[in-house]
Amino acid sequence: LLKQCINGVKLHAFSSKVSLVAHSMGGLVSRVYTAGLGRTSSGNRLFYDNDVSNLITIGSPLYGSYASNKLVEGDSVIRTLYKTSFLSSIFGESNYFAETFDEPAYHDLSIGSVLTWNLNEGGLNDNIKYLTVTGIADDVITPGHDESDDSDSVVSASSASLRNFNTPPLVLLQLN
Repeated sequence: LLKQCINGVKLHAFSSKVSLVAHSMGGLVSRVYTAGLGRTSSGNRLFYDNDVSNLITIGSPLYGSYASNKLVEGDSVIRTLYKTSFLSSIFGESNYFAETFDEPAYHDLSIGSVLTWNLNEGGLNDNIKYLTVTGIADDVITPGHDESDDSDSVVSASSASLRNFNTPPLVLLQLN
């Protein structure tokens, strides 16, 4: 889907490259695409066309999120908070309980996932300029979280940055 959107923008803007701004998992999706690790829904490899000039990620768990680990592992407090607060704000329902938290996206967002490992093992694409933005605020969603640094309550500042690749983050003293 991202590749289709990029192709549409390139066609209408008469440009060979685009700048991407992505939030949360969108940052992972964008990094997967630009690293050439993407797959189609049928499992075929999706090749990167060198068509991204800039990538800005906002609150993206580039190394995973402890909140996702807790959801996958069955933390009942976190699951209840997530379902009643987060999902109800999106769907307008306080009784949205269809999630099993076994969907691949939750595993991909977890600390130590195969996706985040492969993504960061390969480094960054030298033809793209990167900027990461993260917020640091109190623990709103994950009280007593396991993260060793500041976070926006879901994604730690270190996970949302690319400091390992000499790309300093822009840190906001607020939630993403």
